[in-house]
Amino acid sequence: MFMELKEMNQALVAKERFYTEELQEAHQRAYQEIATRQAMVGVRTMRKGEQVLWNFREGTRATLK
Repeated sequence: MFMELKEMNQALVAKERFYTEELQEAHQRAYQEIATRQAMVGVRTMRKGEQVLWNFREGTRATLK
């Protein structure tokens, strides 16, 4: 009986490890997807010293939403 419980415990630990790794991979994919969707906005100095908000990913002026 003790060996059966030990084997069941090992099986549960293996399943838990598998699902934990799967969850971590899904979390990393979701995080990377969110990180790549964000616009790269910064301040750009134009010809006459005028500073504007600039979306570097799209190459256009950034809008304030």
